[in-house]
Amino acid sequence: MSEQAPRQPRKATGPGLGLAYDVAAAKLADQHEYVNRLNTRLGAILAVLLGTTAALVAVSSVPVRLVAVGLLTGALVEVARASRVAYWNDAPDPHTFQRYAGDEPDYMKEIALPSILKAFDYNQPRITEKGKHLNWSITFLALAIVLLAVTRSLNG
Repeated sequence: MSEQAPRQPRKATGPGLGLAYDVAAAKLADQHEYVNRLNTRLGAILAVLLGTTAALVAVSSVPVRLVAVGLLTGALVEVARASRVAYWNDAPDPHTFQRYAGDEPDYMKEIALPSILKAFDYNQPRITEKGKHLNWSITFLALAIVLLAVTRSLNG
């Protein structure tokens, strides 16, 4: 019976692959952190939106109320649209990555780098879309608050 020699660990094809992986992985982690910050802001906007809606009771002018309700509805719609952007890619897949555990770390990173770049590219336009909806919700909400504040100050 012949014994099989252990397989030699595979090495990366270039010296900079480990660094390329580390940079890409850090950028992907930054994306996920940014999404968490956007979600926190969405929650805060929703809380302010609910508080501003309660302030409508103090406004006696029907036209001002109607405009404020329209602006607050716009803000709520944009919050809902931003909340729908909720699926994010992450990489590398740990089940795939573990198959290369006998290889050099930089080789493992070389194998995983394309999936990290793909996840980054998938997430970026979705983050932009989420941020755009967040910005519109802030705009509508701010306009409603300014309208209500001006109306209240004019009516004493």
